[in-house]
Amino acid sequence: MHKDYSVIKEELEKQKAIPTCRNCHSIESSKIYNDFEHIITKKDLFSYNNSDIKKMIGSEIEHFINHNQTSYNVPQLQYEVERWIKKRAVIEQIFDGKCIVCDEKRLPALESHHTNPDLKEHKWSKIAKSWDIKELANNFVIKEEVVFICGNCHAMENTKHFENNITDILGEKYEQDVKEDYNKIHDILAQQKERIKDLKNGNIELVIRDYLNDE
Repeated sequence: MHKDYSVIKEELEKQKAIPTCRNCHSIESSKIYNDFEHIITKKDLFSYNNSDIKKMIGSEIEHFINHNQTSYNVPQLQYEVERWIKKRAVIEQIFDGKCIVCDEKRLPALESHHTNPDLKEHKWSKIAKSWDIKELANNFVIKEEVVFICGNCHAMENTKHFENNITDILGEKYEQDVKEDYNKIHDILAQQKERIKDLKNGNIELVIRDYLNDE
């Protein structure tokens, strides 16, 4: 049973909870990304060869450990930083580095979305550390027909009850604007679903580079 509004309000006030959008919450919560954002998002990072990239990562980690208290050791941080770089590499090469709907570019805000639930075998969070960039791109994104969409747009796509009851929840004032947002999301997802299928079937040529392994 749903809690009464007054009860929810009281609990949130006690916890000093601050309303925030899903994108901002993901970014705020991504501590390692925030600590190493300058190397993860380095503009010309992918112009270096893999050994130089790993040396830069190692140097940044050494500097971080020497100047900060952390529960992570060097191998753990190496894994985490490389995981973010893999995500950047995949999204940049297949989706121009941004949410397919709203152009959000901040990596923590971008989430994987299976356009065909029947093909879902893996979760990005489970495979990102162990799979390399080519495997993530070819065997996850393309094979399982996945797109990347920001948390805000993803939440809208997944909230069918809200979509079906917009007027009752928000009133007529916002109904048209929200419906237009939903239509935009649905249309773009449909277009990207076909694009992923074309990549899968070889109708679109795309050569994925593994910046952490390719020479």
